[in-house]
Amino acid sequence: MREPIRPQAITEFLSGLQEGSLRLQVGSISGQAQFYPRALNLGSVAESVYTTTATGQGTLMACTVVRSGADLPRPVPYWFAMIRLEEGPRILGILEGDPATTPPRIGCSVLLQHHPGELPPLTFRLADGEQQA
Repeated sequence: MREPIRPQAITEFLSGLQEGSLRLQVGSISGQAQFYPRALNLGSVAESVYTTTATGQGTLMACTVVRSGADLPRPVPYWFAMIRLEEGPRILGILEGDPATTPPRIGCSVLLQHHPGELPPLTFRLADGEQQA
């Protein structure tokens, strides 16, 4: 089977995941980060982008419990969450924790769990000192 042809932006992103880091594109003038990787800058097609490694810190914006479905990334149930990364972009991922307990507090701090080789959706955990709602 042949490897799919991927734009360089996707290749850099996937390479970062293999190494256990989340790479974002940043506008060379605006400094605005974007996710997911694209060939062009969302803010201005005249502005180039460069790739940087994200801190992995973010804020929980929303979450829900996944209870069923086919080809899921982990056994159900689990938390599926929208995270606003410290760098600005929002990303969907899995939030560690037991859905049978109290749900996490919206607005709490979360950290990316580095699992080298993990493909999206990525896994996050509550930051130290953060508690469920």
